[in-house]
Amino acid sequence: MSVETGSNFSVEQLRKLASSPKQASEQVLPLLATLESDDEELRAWACDALQVIESLPVELAPQLAALCRHPQAPVALWSSKLMVRLGKAAAEYQSALAHSLANHPDLYVRQEAAAALGKIDGLHDDTKDMLRAAAASDDPRLSRLASEALRRQQAT
Repeated sequence: MSVETGSNFSVEQLRKLASSPKQASEQVLPLLATLESDDEELRAWACDALQVIESLPVELAPQLAALCRHPQAPVALWSSKLMVRLGKAAAEYQSALAHSLANHPDLYVRQEAAAALGKIDGLHDDTKDMLRAAAASDDPRLSRLASEALRRQQAT
């Protein structure tokens, strides 16, 4: 699986995006594609630009959900992190996060999926089951994030 839109950003363009949340949100898919670059500096600046994004249009939800399953950990991790910036629409796509939580080979992606699920209201029973399984993980951080997500669901 590859990110749809190729990245042709220069470091200077990425620096500008890192200081403009609105412009960065308009370039989210190319920014995610930049995470597949062999250039470490480009990847770092792309992460900085992704970090400043405050919200995303709902129209991006299907693409972000698909990218949560991306085999490259940085793309899957950032896609999971960005899902909650879709607002209430993220709840519709919780199965993508639950899939990453249960199946992604990278521990950091699973941790980020658990953290993202903890910020979504109205989790389905099967998603809660996956969080319960993650809460029993040997990894202390994954266990904590999944447990916190479950506690938050009980409180709402």
